[in-house]
Amino acid sequence: MSCGVAAAETPDFEIESLLKATAGIDVLVVANLGGWGRVPVEDARDLSPILGGIHSYLQSRGLRTVQTVYRRGEAGLCADISILGEAFGFHHTRARRLALELCRLREARPRLVVLLVGLSNGATFVDQVMDQFEPGDDCRILAIEIAPPFWRSTLGRANVLRLDNDGLDPLPAGELGMLIGATVGGVLRYSVERATGRILRFEEVFHVPGHDYSWPEVEAQVVGFLTSQLPKLP
Repeated sequence: MSCGVAAAETPDFEIESLLKATAGIDVLVVANLGGWGRVPVEDARDLSPILGGIHSYLQSRGLRTVQTVYRRGEAGLCADISILGEAFGFHHTRARRLALELCRLREARPRLVVLLVGLSNGATFVDQVMDQFEPGDDCRILAIEIAPPFWRSTLGRANVLRLDNDGLDPLPAGELGMLIGATVGGVLRYSVERATGRILRFEEVFHVPGHDYSWPEVEAQVVGFLTSQLPKLP
């Protein structure tokens, strides 16, 4: 598909707002949350600390940044079915849409670097977005894919960093026994908590040992990746 330090945040990815917000900005960070991708980023206890670490690193480099969140859909059965279908590769509707919007943004801001950061299902989505670009056509778009599920063969590109807890995360590794056990346990946990009137979030229901990521654990890999990629950009 062709196409001083300041920091700001826009709540959701909206192209018209971002065209204004990215004026004079060096890096746009686009977060893609796990699960259905709908929780407020400040409540995303898995991804939010990593986003904070990335921001601190970019700030230390003197880069002006804006962070936004790309939400894959609103709550609802139809949206959930569509999001799930895209996660399993049955269609790429949202991935194509975001890629087109990134092309539009790049045409308006040719020196802007876009950093896509996705966790779990969000990592799969990020990979699908990157797949919309031909190799070499995505030179100012970087991606960090954290714990992409095993059913998606991720891209082997220099501008894509894949994190899987050094092979210890059962989800990227495809350890079905552990994943099935965690799913059954999650359903039971959800049922018990719902009976008491408490509704759990997705990440509270389906917790898999080894699927946890913290900034101190991934900092060296992320900083190394960004340090190697950012100087290459004209």
